[in-house]
Amino acid sequence: MAMVQNVQLSKNFWLYDYLKSETAERNSEIKNEQFSPSEDVISNLIRVNGLLQRVRDWYGLPIRVSSGYRSPALNAAVGGAKTSQHLTGMAVDFEPLDINGREANGCDYKKIATWIFDNITFDQMIKEYGTSECPSWLHLSSVVDKNRKQGLEIGEHTGKKYIPLNFNNWIVKEPTVSGNPSVYIKILDESHTR
Repeated sequence: MAMVQNVQLSKNFWLYDYLKSETAERNSEIKNEQFSPSEDVISNLIRVNGLLQRVRDWYGLPIRVSSGYRSPALNAAVGGAKTSQHLTGMAVDFEPLDINGREANGCDYKKIATWIFDNITFDQMIKEYGTSECPSWLHLSSVVDKNRKQGLEIGEHTGKKYIPLNFNNWIVKEPTVSGNPSVYIKILDESHTR
């Protein structure tokens, strides 16, 4: 299969944002497979990109894709789960950036996660690693049908086990505005407890 061309998927994201990988860049066999996704994978990436672009539009600041599609060889090389939604292009891991281009703080992550729960139909959103206050990234996925709207978290603070995401326990020490004009969101509604 031939390597795909880089095409713009939306205002802020390109196909290669979802394909790039430092691991693949270091290994030509993995790179060839990584940059030759099937039409089904590309279709799934377009759907996931639609969700991420909505998040980017609302957030108003850059978002960095840290992991999108993973070919089987790349997934094995990085120790990904054999059932990872990244293998089918149905998932994206991302990091919101602040006004200075640095990774956002816990408050921004919480605002984004809350907005996603309130405004997007998705399969999974996972607060991954980092600290209980500020994850290292958020995982967002979408399937063709029967999205579960499942919120999870995993990290040292969970014993490296997936547990339901509970917004009421996601404590942020001090709200800040990172260039985002939206007001700090306090979640008291038990309907956000997952």
